[in-house]
Amino acid sequence: MKIKNQILLSVFLIGFIQAAFVIELDLITYIVGAISYLLAAIILIVLSKINYRNDFEARITIQIYLLLSVIAIIRGFFEAQNYWEWKYLILGSTLILSLPILSYVGSNRHITQLIYYNYIKYLLPASFFIYFAALNSENTDGFGRFLSPLYLIILFFPVISKKWKLIVICLMTISFLSDIDARSNLIRILASSLIMLLYYTRHYVKKRFLEFIRITLFTAPLVFLVLGVTNTFNIFKINEDRKGEFVTERKLSSGEERTSDFASDSRTFLYQEVIQSGIDRNTWIWGESAVSGYKTEYFEDMLSSKGRIRSEVGILNVFNMLGIVGVFAFTLVYYMASFLCVMRSNNYLCKLIGIFIAFRWTFSWIEEFTNFDMNYFFLWLTIGLCFSISFRKMNDDDMKVWIRGIFDKKYSFSK
Repeated sequence: MKIKNQILLSVFLIGFIQAAFVIELDLITYIVGAISYLLAAIILIVLSKINYRNDFEARITIQIYLLLSVIAIIRGFFEAQNYWEWKYLILGSTLILSLPILSYVGSNRHITQLIYYNYIKYLLPASFFIYFAALNSENTDGFGRFLSPLYLIILFFPVISKKWKLIVICLMTISFLSDIDARSNLIRILASSLIMLLYYTRHYVKKRFLEFIRITLFTAPLVFLVLGVTNTFNIFKINEDRKGEFVTERKLSSGEERTSDFASDSRTFLYQEVIQSGIDRNTWIWGESAVSGYKTEYFEDMLSSKGRIRSEVGILNVFNMLGIVGVFAFTLVYYMASFLCVMRSNNYLCKLIGIFIAFRWTFSWIEEFTNFDMNYFFLWLTIGLCFSISFRKMNDDDMKVWIRGIFDKKYSFSK
């Protein structure tokens, strides 16, 4: 099979995996698991056919993180004790921890362009059906997740055609309105839009200021963590006095009424439980392994012998599985990816991608739920793109042609 066909198949598979999120069928978990491993195999085959060694700068950071992940997976096979732990290990954490391999594929700008092109051409039209499927699903945010690759496309808004400007605006608006309870989707859309606006000030906002923004994004979560631990200031309780003012209600297909309060603090107790669990078990350095879990008093779904399998906060899941060492390695990947884009690129849009990656790390302290899905798939693909020397060497005109190739095959490097 030609590499173009393998890439196209990969896009269809990740699309099916994401679409299955909104489909409520028996055995769908096992079907998705099998397809996920098929996708992983295709990624490895594509990786074997490309030459990334001379174009993947600072890949040692990815290798360190992958090494820690492999160790955690091996530990998991020795520690799994029951059905639910084996299920999560095989169908969940092993796939999630292996996904950074995709950054090697992403470092090839031609292949990354082709993946986005296939998404735009084939999966974006399918989002119409996902929208209506999500309306009758328990997972009402499925449509927003299916559109997650557009978070990066928003950054390119200033240089895309008027037709695609209109399409992107419409899709992002519908994405938000399809499930207004999905705060994370709204935050990513707004963050991408704000970063994109920097392009219009590119003659005034220079590299030094962008680097200041990048460093601030990496510093802020650590500062707020210290302030929270010392009971000085809790960022998650900043709207506590407005609790009850922004409440939405939604009736699910099952008939269940779901209520959401935008001002409620749903994160502080997660930090308290996960961190305290790691300290009590003395697993805070290397983590619990790929068979993770933490002690909780707030949830009853403790299917793992170690407690609740994972939380809603990405960085806490990294801490739970890989410990503080894993958190450092995870941070180093994002830090280097964003640094290379902001400080060592020849085009302004690439610098904005660096800010975008820095934001995604910051957001992992709030949510950025770790899963083998379209959101995480395209995130690691973009991280790999940041490490590409040839991608960062492109000037502004080259970058515009590369972006046009996402929407129009005649501009594609891979035609």
